[in-house]
Amino acid sequence: MLGIAKLKKDELRTVAEEIGLVVNEGMKKSELRRLIEDSDVFKNDNEAVKSAVEDALEN
Repeated sequence: MLGIAKLKKDELRTVAEEIGLVVNEGMKKSELRRLIEDSDVFKNDNEAVKSAVEDALEN
């Protein structure tokens, strides 16, 4: 799962935005995680998601 479950809400938001997903302001942590996990990028390009997770954790 590339460490998605352990991320904080703001980190999930950063990951979602970095991989090109549209994030609504009032989304809950579980909704953000589901948005990322259901995306084509998550399913097909693990390296892009891994890079986005690493970037989110650095900030």
